[in-house]
Amino acid sequence: QLLAAVTIRGGTSPTVTAPSGWTLVRSDAISTTVAQYVYRHRAGPSEPASWTWGFSKRESAAGTVSAFANVDPTNPVNAASGSANATSSSSITTSATSASRCGSLLVGLYGIARATSISPSTGMTEGAEAASSNGKHLASSEVSIRGMAATGTTGNPPATAGAPFVSIGQLVVLNPAG
Repeated sequence: QLLAAVTIRGGTSPTVTAPSGWTLVRSDAISTTVAQYVYRHRAGPSEPASWTWGFSKRESAAGTVSAFANVDPTNPVNAASGSANATSSSSITTSATSASRCGSLLVGLYGIARATSISPSTGMTEGAEAASSNGKHLASSEVSIRGMAATGTTGNPPATAGAPFVSIGQLVVLNPAG
């Protein structure tokens, strides 16, 4: 299972178009400042070397694509939540959700409306990080993971940005295969 997070400046103003075969899991936005879109895609035997997302207007963006093995092929996403944080802060907060299967995987997807580092929450492992480097208004994106041994709440693990600004924190719970 592949998860992609696209953090784009301009908030709800630019339209984001995913490549064929990608399904929107959720999106959150802060007015015209920043938005984050999370997509999923079941990888097959003949995937392209890369994918291209389209934007309706020129804006800075940062994104990650992460691959996860042993995910339920027919029902990959158990739950998802998001928090648009319109107050400038170094803490990128999330909203708790829950897992209904033991062995689920919690994926944290974090975005901030500036080029800066993002550190994962305590207990989570960083998977990838990206930042835009061109333009006046920049963006950064982070993905981190944590296994869930039991069912129940995910809590609301925050990530920490190297510099404060408005941000979006999203959580996706992936169902285990079998």
